[in-house]
Amino acid sequence: MNHGFDFGVKPLVMCLGDIECPQLIHDGEPRGVGYGLLPQFGLLHEPAFVAITFQNPEKGIELFKRFRAWVDASGDSGAAALSFLEPERGGYVVCVYPEPKLLVDRCVPKHLQGETSQVISFPIMFPMVISELSDKYVWFKERAARGPFVFGAARMDGSVCHETLFIKLKADFLAERSIPEDAPEGTYFRMGRAEHGGDEIRRAPPAESADAIFVRRRKRLRTLLPVVLARLGVFPAYKVALATLTAMGYAEWQVKQAACNLVVSFRMCKCPHFADAKDSPQIGILDHLISGYDAPALPMPPDEYMSVSVLEAQIRSDSEELLRSLREAPASPPTNDLQAALRQRGLLQNDA
Repeated sequence: MNHGFDFGVKPLVMCLGDIECPQLIHDGEPRGVGYGLLPQFGLLHEPAFVAITFQNPEKGIELFKRFRAWVDASGDSGAAALSFLEPERGGYVVCVYPEPKLLVDRCVPKHLQGETSQVISFPIMFPMVISELSDKYVWFKERAARGPFVFGAARMDGSVCHETLFIKLKADFLAERSIPEDAPEGTYFRMGRAEHGGDEIRRAPPAESADAIFVRRRKRLRTLLPVVLARLGVFPAYKVALATLTAMGYAEWQVKQAACNLVVSFRMCKCPHFADAKDSPQIGILDHLISGYDAPALPMPPDEYMSVSVLEAQIRSDSEELLRSLREAPASPPTNDLQAALRQRGLLQNDA
């Protein structure tokens, strides 16, 4: 299968939270929230703790193991965000969700985050809705404001499930009117929840203009493959194909990008069109470009890679990938239809 890569777009990366957590909450049957002091936990002496009590503690234990896995993978207790929402009607709501930035850090290497667009989707959970603010809640709120505390699960007999416990450095206590409009916690009030459950948060990057895509493409090509661009300028087979393909109506940048992709494919896969790559190899291509370097000593592909037919096939794959990244890919269109689709969206500026 042939694959394309467009230097002008940021590849989409799905950052997915654990979608099984809401079901674990449902199956665990949470029944209350307990507060108190532990005699010792790690280096903490008599820390405050908050625990969700489950009718089915096995499911509660599994749920909190998932929370701890987020924390361990991120090396940050904030990976399992904990909030207490205080509705105007009274009482409070416990809210747990994967902190979005740390979720992205777990899904996308830091050196690629600025060069990719992340679609973030994760469950936000409201395991307990409590009808009144108890003295113990007020006590815990004051203690949590002063320092670390412990979070975990408990059984109906009041015993703490020690294997679930982990240290939290902070919790947010949010009055209904003070919650920012785009905060995950606001989902509870927008959805009008009245009992424990969960909802999904999904955040997608905004659409980009054709000019922004064009500028990024030109910058990336010149920054990531400067030697390849210079060598293409004196590559006889490429120069012949460039003249033919531009006469056929392709933009010079399309031919130049296709040639660069064929060079990268040759270096990565020893074949054209990234043909032996896995499905959706854009992140791997981007990582290869950013983590590697372009140097005169690196090989160029044989002349057949720069034939009109091979270049045109790569232009097609690149165009399909560009439209797909804009979520507008037509199903197996003829090449001229791809050109029309790009032209209609202002994506065919004839400038390399």
